[in-house]
Parts: sequence; C-alpha cells; structure tokens
Amino acid sequence: MQQAADLAKLASSICEIADPDALCHSVANICSSRELSHAFASLTGDNAVRMLDLSFRLVNDRALLDRYDLGLHQRCCRLLRELACNSKVLPRNFLIASECHEYQAFNEGGNARIYRARYNGTDVVLKVLRFWVDDFRENKGLLRKRFCQEAFLWYTARHKNILPVLGIDQVSFSPHLSIVLPYRSHGSLMKFRQETGPERLDCERLLTEVADGLTYLHDIGIVHGDLFGSNVLIDDEYYAQIADFGLAALSVITRSAPRTGSGIPGHKAPELLGCGDVDDEDMCVSKASDVYAFACLCYEVQRHTLSPFPFTF
Repeated sequence: MQQAADLAKLASSICEIADPDALCHSVANICSSRELSHAFASLTGDNAVRMLDLSFRLVNDRALLDRYDLGLHQRCCRLLRELACNSKVLPRNFLIASECHEYQAFNEGGNARIYRARYNGTDVVLKVLRFWVDDFRENKGLLRKRFCQEAFLWYTARHKNILPVLGIDQVSFSPHLSIVLPYRSHGSLMKFRQETGPERLDCERLLTEVADGLTYLHDIGIVHGDLFGSNVLIDDEYYAQIADFGLAALSVITRSAPRTGSGIPGHKAPELLGCGDVDDEDMCVSKASDVYAFACLCYEVQRHTLSPFPFTF
C-alpha cells in the first residue's frame, strides 16, 4: 500500500512540473528504468488519467522530446500505450469532443465494420472492431484492453505513409468504441490501380512509400501482420498510407494476443501457415513476415492478383 501511495505521489508531482526540460528529464528517468516503467504502467484511476494526459501531450510535442533525447519519443509512446492498455483508460484529449453524424455502412474489413460519417464538417470513417461488437458481453474487459492497444499503436505511429488516427468516438455506437479515421476518396491501392490503369500507375513510387511506412513501423517496434493491397490507402495528394494494423499488431504489448496474423493466406509467410501451437515462436508474426507480405504486395500491385502462387488456399 505504501509503495502505491508513493508512486501516486510521484506521478502527481511529475504532472505538476511546468518547466519543459525538467518534465522531459523526469519522463526520461521513468522510461529508462524497467522497474519505474512497469510501476507507472500499472497506475489506475485519477493518477492513470493524469499520466495519460501528460504522456499524450508529450507524444504530440515530438520536437520537445527530440530536443532532449532523440530516442525519448519512442519510449514515451511505449509508456503511453502500456498505461492505456493496463488502465483501460484513454487520454481525455483522444476522445473526440462531439458526435459523428450522418453515418452509414460503408464497408466491412476482416476484423471491423466500417462506416462513413461526418465530423466537424469533414468526411471521416468509423472503424468498429468486429470482435468488439460481437463478443462485447462475454469479454468486455479483454476487448476494451485490445481496442486501446490497437488504437494507441496506430495513433502513436506518425509518418506521412501511415494513415493517421483522429481520435476515439464513444457516442455513435455506444457502449462500443470506434476509431475515427480520415476518409480517403481514392480508396485502397488496388481500387486506385483499377481506376487509374496499370500503365498510368506509378507503382515504383507507391510501393517505395509503402516500404518507407513499413520501415517506420518496424523502427518503432510495431509489426503490422496484415499487409496487403486493401490495407494501403491513397490520400488526397496521392501518397500511399498504410492502415489497419490488425490484431497481429497487439503482440507488441501482450504475448497473449493472436500472433499468426489475420491477413489473407496468400500474403502470409510459410511459417505462419502451419497448424502448430500458437505459442511457438516460429508461429509469431514478425518483421520478417511483414517483409514477406510486402513482397507479395509488390506482386499483387504489379500483376493485379492476390497471390504469387498458381494454387489457391
């Protein structure tokens, strides 16, 4: 009890620090200590909310963190993700301030129901995780934990070739949560290819951008686990943006999450196609299996077919 009280007091004192450099120094000390990081990630209640809000603010001020330590942003993102996961709470600024409206069924992905909507005069997409809808009553705590993990894995990935997350909508499908994403009128890479025509499509540039985005994810410790043409979108400036990290990405934080990936079989590395124990390290999605999926994506874009193999799964 005394240790918890001391931790709460320390968290409260850190949240009161006004000087940016002193704040970075304190957060850096937490992130560099496994014991302290684990302790702070276990905060609950008001202390968890305050630390989440603080970490969220710091993550959004990368220039400040980079000025102090180039590696601090990544460590702060990890602390933020773990704290959100363990406390089952989201930073208050991550929850959108008003209700999305005019929403309509738009599409269904492998692990989500997708709706197009309007938010603050802008077209957005609401992604409601399928397991979050179907299994809510039976596994509410576990599913909220997984939802927070995916949302924060996605949100803290900041790169021009990663589809940004705008926030979390608690209202439109209450009591279920949905991730709010920008609407991309050009659709997926494969839809764009079909409409543009293979002769006019700048495949080399777009695939290079996907490679840049995937490299960034790997650099910050995130495995995508579900990479194929429909999970790459084209933004208004015709940049490729990776989306939908899927359940496989949850393996970054928890070893109990599904780790064989949820993608189409034709893009799965051979080691993920077996029927062995899911706890087998060889069955885990990995950076290597992402690279394999990227190679299949290159084939998919160039040849407009899902699999480079002549047989079907």
